[in-house]
Amino acid sequence: MVSTYSSGRLLTIHAGTHKTASSYIQSRMAANRQLLGRLGLQVPYPDGLSRKHKPLAAALGKGRWKPWHRLLGGEAAQLLLSGEQFTQPLAEPATLDALLKVLGKWGFRLRVVVFLRDQPDYINARYVHSTRRLYHHQDFDSYVRVQLSERRHIYDYDHLFGQLTRHPDVTSEFLPYGSGFGDPFTRMMETMGWPEPQWGWASADPHKGNVQPGCQGVWLAQAIAERLAALGIDGGRAGRTTATAALMALPLRRCQPTTARPMIVSPSGCGAAAGAIGCPWCRWSTGFSSCLPMQMSDAASTL
Repeated sequence: MVSTYSSGRLLTIHAGTHKTASSYIQSRMAANRQLLGRLGLQVPYPDGLSRKHKPLAAALGKGRWKPWHRLLGGEAAQLLLSGEQFTQPLAEPATLDALLKVLGKWGFRLRVVVFLRDQPDYINARYVHSTRRLYHHQDFDSYVRVQLSERRHIYDYDHLFGQLTRHPDVTSEFLPYGSGFGDPFTRMMETMGWPEPQWGWASADPHKGNVQPGCQGVWLAQAIAERLAALGIDGGRAGRTTATAALMALPLRRCQPTTARPMIVSPSGCGAAAGAIGCPWCRWSTGFSSCLPMQMSDAASTL
């Protein structure tokens, strides 16, 4: 199996975007690292432990080139990096030009591979992610209005990637993301010129997958974030840590659904039953009539 880019030195950066199975792709890269190395494609990690390329993306954004020179100074002819954090630095013309200059010193060309959701699906995915991380407690309509007024540029793909598509010294590949298109890791490798070997690629680590919250999880996260805001706790990392400690110190309770009415907890628009009743103690969920003490381990897991 020979890559179509076998001549010369080549750095390929898989640059996300966010919410396009990047963690899954990175897990399969790590699982197949030795096989890829034998085939001539190296997947290096800066610290050798975390199996993340985020530090290189951070260094790129800050113009710190020492780790990049260490990366490029080896004997490997082809390198593969992956991180959705590369998206924004590569979108900056000055940063891209500086990277190309460093790559040129070591005889490398640059190829960027990006997965893209359609914009409505993308904004929905970001909403779910930011809600479950307790960054806010906005409803979806409010979130969309804020995003399109304050962060419109991240949904404008021509703004983000126009210079990559037009730059004469960059090869860029853009792949549509969605379950109907097939396995993203396999598609990325085939696009790069590395078709699946006869014996197949190794699977991703089953413990590294992102668990999606679903309607119930999103609704509960909104309720928790709203409570935290009422208590004056912000949605940053420090705020979430404070919230965890505060909740652990409270006699938390969890609701039990009645046998007559099934549990229904969902954001508006997801089909909550009309006339569902709320728990008189916590008022967080519909379809409940009584509360029982909640274990502290359950409280920690909700944050």
